[in-house]
Amino acid sequence: MINNINSIIEKIDSLKLPEHGYIFTEIENVYFGKSYDGFYSFGKKVDNQSILPIIQDTKFLSLYINGIFQIGDGSEKNLSVVSLKSDDKKLIETFIRLSISIIPEISDKKFYDYFLSLKEIFSNSVQKTETELQGLYTELYTVKYLYETLQLDLSSFYQSQDKMKFDYSISDIKKIEIKSTQKSERIHHFRQEQVNTLMYDIIVFSYLLRKDDKGLSLYELIEYCKNKFANNFLFITHIEKFIHKTTDSELQNLKFNEQFTINNLRLINANQIPKVEQTSGNGVFNIEFDSNLEKSESIDLQFFRIWFDQ
Repeated sequence: MINNINSIIEKIDSLKLPEHGYIFTEIENVYFGKSYDGFYSFGKKVDNQSILPIIQDTKFLSLYINGIFQIGDGSEKNLSVVSLKSDDKKLIETFIRLSISIIPEISDKKFYDYFLSLKEIFSNSVQKTETELQGLYTELYTVKYLYETLQLDLSSFYQSQDKMKFDYSISDIKKIEIKSTQKSERIHHFRQEQVNTLMYDIIVFSYLLRKDDKGLSLYELIEYCKNKFANNFLFITHIEKFIHKTTDSELQNLKFNEQFTINNLRLINANQIPKVEQTSGNGVFNIEFDSNLEKSESIDLQFFRIWFDQ
């Protein structure tokens, strides 16, 4: 599976630009290329030749569904194509990375979903706060930690939409929620749904964090996840969408001592967490509260693995 962004960019850059239209080179049954004005492009063969041609433009993207395009060997093929209308290096790398991640599950429908995901990322103008970046840090650290200790790929269970109740959904019933604090006490903020043990079987990963100039940075965690889980389109899309308006410098400067993080990680079943009394049907909703987990009984990794596999 292709996963080297720089080698793909080199192959694209080696193409001679056409006087008009596009030029593509085939790489493992998909197509990378450029437009006549130098914009990077990604395409796939059309599965259903009867689908109606579509052309759509946004500020940063051009979409072509079921068009005829020139290939580097002089032939022409029916392709669906997305072109990035930018020469910004970071956007180009994001574009190529997401193109790679969609390849294992690519289809006519998935290709349009891929375009919509790119459109959402590149139109995102929201600047994330440090608290939100800290949340991403522990989300990704949990993925790294479980992959290295249990060879478990948690990225496959990431909740694909923002504002969902839980960070990771293992099944309809089993959920994982990630909480962190830089304070000395293990106090976290919860919505009542996140500890609703009447409906769900929930494990909370509770982190105490300590900033450290020599620690593991959010930038390093992101690069780790992008490389290890390069073919997980939804997971990579989530990361790219989240950090779109965050500079590399900001990501590099958010660092926490990794040994402290490991030593102070606790896995806690939600039924052990102090919470507001669970009620239903009384007209009260959107309950939020802070809970001190210092005295909550924790579980070990072996128990977590058994819980996960059951």
